[in-house]
Amino acid sequence: MVGLTRTSSPPTTASATSPPSPRSLSCQKTDVHLHKCHNITIFARKPNANAMSTTLSLHHIVINTYCRKMTITSSHCEDIYRYIWSIIDSRKCRLLRIGGIENHIHIFVDVHPSVGIADLVGEIKRKSSLWMKRSGMFPAFEGWGREYFSFSKSQTDKSTVIEYIKNQRVHHGRQSFEDELEEMAHNEGIAWNDGLLT
Repeated sequence: MVGLTRTSSPPTTASATSPPSPRSLSCQKTDVHLHKCHNITIFARKPNANAMSTTLSLHHIVINTYCRKMTITSSHCEDIYRYIWSIIDSRKCRLLRIGGIENHIHIFVDVHPSVGIADLVGEIKRKSSLWMKRSGMFPAFEGWGREYFSFSKSQTDKSTVIEYIKNQRVHHGRQSFEDELEEMAHNEGIAWNDGLLT
């Protein structure tokens, strides 16, 4: 398990030239809930009791590498997960779980009401692609696929989605990513065609 050092401020989006410091990935214990995210401990802020409104907008997002190539180096997957988390946090969204294998990443997030899902995913893909190419940790990475997949979820789905993402590596020991996406689309009532695979 990766230990994250407590600091006085939440994570900020790291520069594209260097990986985010583990020291920047947590906030004060008096102000956080702990979540286990892949091998990463996520420190998420407690809701503000003085907020004027409360929203819950849960989305299960899937992004894949260009042509679904196995280019997310397994020894550095935690680095890209941390970097994506810093982007999500900078947009006032709350990461609930992140995980995947060498050719795709699942992101389960509570999206802030001021943020559009397309804008959030676009920023994640754009910034993380640049960072991965410059970091030197993902030498075969060519970029993300053109499409992304996002499925809205309810509070009752929360535990199921978290466990599903947690067990990605075991899951893909018996099912390909392509078959997984097709099954997810059918389960959500979305018409599938192989042209969605990019």
